[in-house]
Amino acid sequence: MNWKNLALIVILTGATGAHAQDYPVKPIRLIVPFQAGIGVDTSTRQITSRMTPILGQPMVIENRPGASTIIGTDMAAKAAPDGYTLYIGASTAVAVIPYLYSKLPYNIERDFAPISQTSVSFAGILVNPDSGIRDVRDFIAQSKKRSLNVGTIGNGSNYHLNGAWFALLTGADFNYIHYNTSQPVTDLVAGRLEAIFDGLSSHGGNLKAGKLKLLAVAGKDRRPVYPDVPTFTEAGVPEYEPLAWGGFFAPTGTPQPILDKLSAAVARVVRLPDLVEQVRAAGNEPVGNSPGEFTAFVKSEQSKWSKVIKQLGIRLD
Repeated sequence: MNWKNLALIVILTGATGAHAQDYPVKPIRLIVPFQAGIGVDTSTRQITSRMTPILGQPMVIENRPGASTIIGTDMAAKAAPDGYTLYIGASTAVAVIPYLYSKLPYNIERDFAPISQTSVSFAGILVNPDSGIRDVRDFIAQSKKRSLNVGTIGNGSNYHLNGAWFALLTGADFNYIHYNTSQPVTDLVAGRLEAIFDGLSSHGGNLKAGKLKLLAVAGKDRRPVYPDVPTFTEAGVPEYEPLAWGGFFAPTGTPQPILDKLSAAVARVVRLPDLVEQVRAAGNEPVGNSPGEFTAFVKSEQSKWSKVIKQLGIRLD
């Protein structure tokens, strides 16, 4: 290597470092591929409002829902990799949708750089307490005697895939009732369904009121808010780990020092005591990991769901 090339590398490295050190110098746009007011949007706003004073610039949320998150995800994938357009990716958009469609206008594995995971939600089996179903083993046994009615919010939804994966592992037999609204929860409480497979955060009120019963929950440890509910490992299905999660992403090519700076800000915020209390009260867990740690987690989730979806043979196009 000659001295001119060496000098150029030093200059470029210094410029990148200076850019990252000054970052951000203007507002940061955050694309959320969901409508305003739902869970992911609400939790994102709680986090970004606390990140603004840390970064010294406002974080402006831009809701771009539609087409099963594809519209917002495509917009974020094509943004400039300068740290001023970020993306909130949820597990469905990042680890499920890409394997349900044969053609997308982006490549989720190629076009995004993970920054930091915000939280993880542990899914479980929810049944009507009057159903007489005692536990997971009884649930499986009863389904083999007669197909149980399981509600979903649509073909290929997290409700559906969580149930279908469980059936694949255990041999349980379900009749899926696909809704396009939140009606399955209402019908489960009313006794018109026998089960749903979903995360805990949306059902705390019904669980505490005794209107729903939680048979088991994902995760290595029991949820502190539901200490009497076993994990799926304890219930005899250790391979089953249905998770929902969210996190910050940037377009691929965003300088690593910027990713690191953003990651540190996310981690600092999600560990604030008031947010930790809120997240754990819903049965979830705050995370706040590094870009490298989040990348490894995302890859493991993509590998898991791509295999499950292929085994199930579910396609949406």
